[in-house]
Amino acid sequence: MTVAEAARVLRVSESALRDWMRHHRDGQPRVPHVRLGRRVLIPRQWVDGVIASAGNAQPPGGGPRAA
Repeated sequence: MTVAEAARVLRVSESALRDWMRHHRDGQPRVPHVRLGRRVLIPRQWVDGVIASAGNAQPPGGGPRAA
């Protein structure tokens, strides 16, 4: 999928997504991508994985506290 499509699905700006593509962690880009000429494509599986993991994320502090 294109950067514009991925940004729309993830609800982030294209510039934020491109920034994440430029930053590396452990020698690998934070956002996997392939350049084909001027086109930049992001694997749909990665985008789906980000969405799936966001549903399992805990809010800062570990979630709701027992009262």
